[in-house]
Amino acid sequence: NNYRSTLPPIEVARLNQRALSLSSEFDTTIYPQLREAFGSERVPGIDNDPKITILLHNMKKGVGGYVRNADGFERSVAADSNEREMIYINIEEILNNDLGPAYIAHEFQHIITFNQKTVLRGLDEEKWLNEARSEYAPTLLGYNKEFSGSYLKKRVGEFLAHPSEALLDWRGRSIDHASVSLFMHYLVGRYGVDILGSMMAANSVGSASINEALASLGKEERFADVFQDWVLAVYINSSVDGEPQKYKYRDGNLSFGNLHVLPTTTFRMYDN
Repeated sequence: NNYRSTLPPIEVARLNQRALSLSSEFDTTIYPQLREAFGSERVPGIDNDPKITILLHNMKKGVGGYVRNADGFERSVAADSNEREMIYINIEEILNNDLGPAYIAHEFQHIITFNQKTVLRGLDEEKWLNEARSEYAPTLLGYNKEFSGSYLKKRVGEFLAHPSEALLDWRGRSIDHASVSLFMHYLVGRYGVDILGSMMAANSVGSASINEALASLGKEERFADVFQDWVLAVYINSSVDGEPQKYKYRDGNLSFGNLHVLPTTTFRMYDN
């Protein structure tokens, strides 16, 4: 409301329409499809209300949104808790581009993870894998079908600019999001969307949950094997004799033309 009071009437009307459109998209697409893939959020929740709160507010430029695990606890445990299942979205991003549904999908996956891992299993998911699943959520919902201007294209550009960022060394930067996004797109492309629910249902976190998911799907590979294959896939990204699918992305938007890392080697022999 504070932000809206600074806008001229025509922009207020546009913001109201965007909010209504996002609400409808959440109810009809994001909520049911992500629950089917990942599992349920806590229902009726800490506030005894089955609805999800989405707060639009001003954030620093470049941030799409966030969630706070503290909101899932009573104030006697977390003093600044809002005591509700709650997503925060950058209001200027909602007004100035069409990525609102992708941002909300990303954050809702975190709400589901909090229930599936923390509430039901007493675990704290490793941040890199929690973010990796959220990065895949917009693709799962079809928001990246049109590659131009998409959430996914943004991540591909960031990855190609910094392809050596360590997958597990999570520091919360955009380039960290890019690397985990590209890994998860490879993983799901190779093993199918069922691996998402399987790793969420695992009684473990991080790479151990991927191992558990692969075993439950009857696969022989483990995380270390998949990681090694993925590293080769981002260089080769095409069919190889005897392994037509192993070293390539299945998503047409992630074909060789859009995604391949140029191998480089630097030899330094003298200080000059």
